[in-house]
Amino acid sequence: FVKTGRLVKICHQTGQGGFGVVYKAKFLPQRPKGGSYVEPSTEDAIADTVRKSSDKDDCSTYFALKRIDCTEDQDGKLFEQCWNEVRIHQKLFDDTTSDRNYHNTQNVMPLVDFSSSTTRQQHIFFDMLFPFYGQSLEEDLADRHLMEDVLESERNPYSTIQVLELFLGVVHGVQALHDIAGVCHGDIKIDNVLLRIDERDGCDNNPTPVLMDFGSCKPLIVPLYSPQDVIDACERAVHDTTISYRAPELWKQQQQETCQLLSQSNAPHQYLDYGRADVWSLGCV
Repeated sequence: FVKTGRLVKICHQTGQGGFGVVYKAKFLPQRPKGGSYVEPSTEDAIADTVRKSSDKDDCSTYFALKRIDCTEDQDGKLFEQCWNEVRIHQKLFDDTTSDRNYHNTQNVMPLVDFSSSTTRQQHIFFDMLFPFYGQSLEEDLADRHLMEDVLESERNPYSTIQVLELFLGVVHGVQALHDIAGVCHGDIKIDNVLLRIDERDGCDNNPTPVLMDFGSCKPLIVPLYSPQDVIDACERAVHDTTISYRAPELWKQQQQETCQLLSQSNAPHQYLDYGRADVWSLGCV
């Protein structure tokens, strides 16, 4: 990895998304003097070395390794998207960030380290290393039986105060992206909110929500000069966003209306406000 110069051991896979796979991992011991480690050459080799860690181990030693396969990325767009995600994380936690924004950055995922590599078989990977938080908001809702049709007695709902505190934390995370990084999130949903347990409290009743996955981030305001710009924006929305959290202006019906407006002679160009689209998604959360 670039910053730490360390190697990690992959423990096991914890998730998979549209662009990559997430593993639970931990640092290997420091490289012995005069010794060397051999990098696995294929994904099969990685799988062969997987060892599940004991539940008794200290969770603070674990990390979430997000691995994106860029092998088929002929035009370099996916690789650039990975670098853009790294730059957003770096901007959020830059040393020049003012103290007044400190509280907000507690609700966005910090980047521990990153690297890119090419194996002997010419597989190209981009890896990002994050703190490991064991549960997402979606998983917590499921554990409380709040996402299924069950008897009221089987549910374990949040209190009103808990709902407001969790939501305020997510809002702080989005505000940090908007105000500090100058970008929208683009895919806000309960799957992309992790819950961090504060070890000092020793209690999981008041976890801190942490916004993650900045792979769909875009500029807050995007100008639309032609009907094709509108079509492209809506096609990106289908690709980058989750349908049940998608703002109305990113739907096909709105696309047709905006295209008609832009096709008029001497019509001023329009703007797509992705910041407002984030606010819609917050409401869905």
